[in-house]
Amino acid sequence: MNTEYTQKNIWELGLDIFKNEASFHKWLQTPIPALSGKTPNELCNTKDGRIKVWHVLSAIKQGDFS
Repeated sequence: MNTEYTQKNIWELGLDIFKNEASFHKWLQTPIPALSGKTPNELCNTKDGRIKVWHVLSAIKQGDFS
């Protein structure tokens, strides 16, 4: 799969997982251990950061909440 790690694609995946904007927005502002304690919002400004956020969201979608 050739994924484009854009903010739009992250937003679409997040809404698919969290089902509403309010819940996803809260997650975006929450420090995440898998992101070295940074918030997803902090990382979404760079391609490397978006890739990390994408992988965390993908893990959540697959049922891995660690």
